[in-house]
Amino acid sequence: MKRAVFLFLFVCPVSIAATRVVVPVASATYKDRVYTTTVALKNSSAVPVPCSIVYTPVNRKDSLTSSDVVPAGQTLVMQDFLKMIGAVGSATIDCSGEVLVAVRLQDSFDDGTTFRTGRVFAGLTTTPVITESHPETITTQSDIALVDISGKHSTLSVQVTNAAGAIIGEKVYDMPPRTFQIVNLEKLIGHGDMHVRIAAKGPGRIVFARATTDPAMTRITMRMPQSNKFVPQRQTQSQAGAINPLSMIAPLSPFKAAAFQDPMTGLILMRNRWYDPRTGTFITPDPMKYQDSPNLDAYCAGDPVNCSDPTPA
Repeated sequence: MKRAVFLFLFVCPVSIAATRVVVPVASATYKDRVYTTTVALKNSSAVPVPCSIVYTPVNRKDSLTSSDVVPAGQTLVMQDFLKMIGAVGSATIDCSGEVLVAVRLQDSFDDGTTFRTGRVFAGLTTTPVITESHPETITTQSDIALVDISGKHSTLSVQVTNAAGAIIGEKVYDMPPRTFQIVNLEKLIGHGDMHVRIAAKGPGRIVFARATTDPAMTRITMRMPQSNKFVPQRQTQSQAGAINPLSMIAPLSPFKAAAFQDPMTGLILMRNRWYDPRTGTFITPDPMKYQDSPNLDAYCAGDPVNCSDPTPA
């Protein structure tokens, strides 16, 4: 008698690693210097990856949130990140898939026409964390970025020693909630490996990252020349130039009846309806429904040349 053999195949879903990082942000004019931040999100996968970005101003609880999708195999570059609101602090980036996040901080001694090369950092992960009970010693030959992720105030004591254990630098930093600080080791480079001990006092939680010269990160955060201060359409590095979809939080629309243009999508709020300037169509149904057209996405019965509707309905 033959026995039947049954083969059971268990298929386990493969989860794509999510990305959650924070990045320092400095896009403002301070004293005699102009600062700017470029943030790049590189998606090497074969599927688009949705991402959300949250910026909370220093010492405030209200946040500004935007979202976008990084196309498959492309890099989304946000140049002059949050420049129009004079942002200084940090932003949290959450992506549903694995995305390489890099940030370049630069400064200019003129009116912002030319910028120094600046420092490049990978997105700061939420571990390890420096707290009052857990100081950290970082071995490095480059600058270090420190970002508070707790929303609470703290003070940081930083001590730098060389390979022989001799103290070659000391400084105390005040860390307001959600702000960042760069430990500038430029003048100490040449001592070989430096050991940077960071101790916190207060309830803050501090994450850190070393400045990098990784070609992959320095290349995608390269600042591109721009002929226009603001371009509403989102672009990627597969297209011409790198622009900042967050360069304005509440940019003025070119339309008189529309006071707001969404910085992440380029969509324009026409009071009662959202309008897509790239396709020249509304994407919100007409609140008057079918009164003047069988098409809910239509405007002014399909005759925008000879008709106007200031509501628009």
